[in-house]
Amino acid sequence: QPITSLNSTVSITTSYDPATLPANFSAANLQIGYFDSNTGQWEPVAATIDTTNHTFTMQVNHFTQYGPILNGVPSAPTGLTATAASASEIDLSWTASPTATSYTIYRSSTNSNFTTSIATGVTGTAYSDTGLSAGTAYYYEVAGVNANGEGLNSSSATAATSAASSGGGSSPGAISPVIVSSGGGGSSTATNPLPVPTPTPTVTTQKATSTPPASATAFTTPAAPVLTRSLYEGLEGDDVSALQTYLVEKGYLTIPSGTAEGYFGALTKAAVVRFQKDNGVDSIGIVGPATRAAFGVATAARATAASAASSGTTVAMFASNLGLYTSSADVQRLQTFLNQDPDTVVAESGPGSPGHETDYFGLLTERAVEKFQAKYGIVLSGTPATTGYGRVGPETRAKLNALR
Repeated sequence: QPITSLNSTVSITTSYDPATLPANFSAANLQIGYFDSNTGQWEPVAATIDTTNHTFTMQVNHFTQYGPILNGVPSAPTGLTATAASASEIDLSWTASPTATSYTIYRSSTNSNFTTSIATGVTGTAYSDTGLSAGTAYYYEVAGVNANGEGLNSSSATAATSAASSGGGSSPGAISPVIVSSGGGGSSTATNPLPVPTPTPTVTTQKATSTPPASATAFTTPAAPVLTRSLYEGLEGDDVSALQTYLVEKGYLTIPSGTAEGYFGALTKAAVVRFQKDNGVDSIGIVGPATRAAFGVATAARATAASAASSGTTVAMFASNLGLYTSSADVQRLQTFLNQDPDTVVAESGPGSPGHETDYFGLLTERAVEKFQAKYGIVLSGTPATTGYGRVGPETRAKLNALR
């Protein structure tokens, strides 16, 4: 049985990282405590702080979960939201921290490195950040401040300013969304509280044919969707359908059977993020100007390859990214290729095995891709969404094509 209660006190010394303390907080004010499951509170224990060597030493008579307590500073504000009010302004609001007397606002171009404040001494629970660049995403965190110092930052929120309108006038759909994002990679939602009707735009798109390629060098070229507004989670319409069609044909999205198209949900957002990562666009899941431009670049590159194929020029065998739950002739060629190497065989028998390749990218294919990536030092761990492990992205495709 584990020993938790002791007959006498023992001394425990451990270190703390001063870089993790809130701004303007003195380590001398740290307390050490244990979490009492009966009260649901952190209870302080006797301890001494060595601010030179960054250690604390506590005297305890039982073993449990211990940790530092930030004495007296405000708790992190909650409910931070960011609203894009125009092409140059984002409005913030949050729920007050009970003991805070003012707030410090932090801004970053990525969802990290919130080290530089843009405003201090903010006494309310709202702030307008102005003078921003059009069509750009910004990330924010807020910290409460009182006489004891500055507390921990809130979870982050992000919003993208609307694109600058041509001719100095406003255009339909120019109001950008509110993007409320939980920090640390959590789920996010998007709403638009401004009662501005957005007319359904005219969308011109051409769906590529689904006829399987006749050879390893023949493939279809999905046309880039023509979008007249930014798209984000929660929207619906013909332009969302056009976006989904493009992502499906590029291998980024699989729409489950029975699911209606035309709604920008979590699956579509995840597919947009994967496309953005592969094409050097900020991975925020919003289809803004930069992403729409990348659609055209990706389509042009594939069209060039298709043109070379039709003229008999040697081209890459794999021109699209491939991932879990997708189906295409490229997947069947991928399985055939992987099965040629004993180290990367998809399956020993049944579907996916040599001579029984399928056009479905399932878990067995994902494992085989992981083996291929590890064998050639492309990536050794992670997930398809974080590092591309198990997914055929640009680097993996380049290696496959080099070995074909």
